[in-house]
Amino acid sequence: MRTLLIAVLFLLPFAAEAVELTPKDSPWKLDIYGVILTNAYWNSSGVVGSDVPLWVVSKSDPRAEDTEFSITARQTRFGFRINAPDVGSAKVSGLLESDFVGGFPASGQAPSFSNPRMRLSWVKLD
Repeated sequence: MRTLLIAVLFLLPFAAEAVELTPKDSPWKLDIYGVILTNAYWNSSGVVGSDVPLWVVSKSDPRAEDTEFSITARQTRFGFRINAPDVGSAKVSGLLESDFVGGFPASGQAPSFSNPRMRLSWVKLD
């Protein structure tokens, strides 16, 4: 069953357009979008930082013989695009995008609950 789930996650294409959340006649336009991105990795010896390895530990380190296989979805992205009503003659737009590569909280379950990170954030006046 686990192998089937892994195969589905890697072979099933995820494709969708942004979803507009505002009525058609509104001067505001808000779109929500995202990408589900998973990575699988196998470390053949002990490393510092498993899903984003920094370096391999020395042969004298007790973790030197550790191997690890894992799958992570921390690079999954989601965001909002907004087009606001004009301010004078300027067109106003903005974007807010996040992922989960912001680190881990200080707790016993830290690897299960990665912190969200703001990737992009801007407001533009044209």
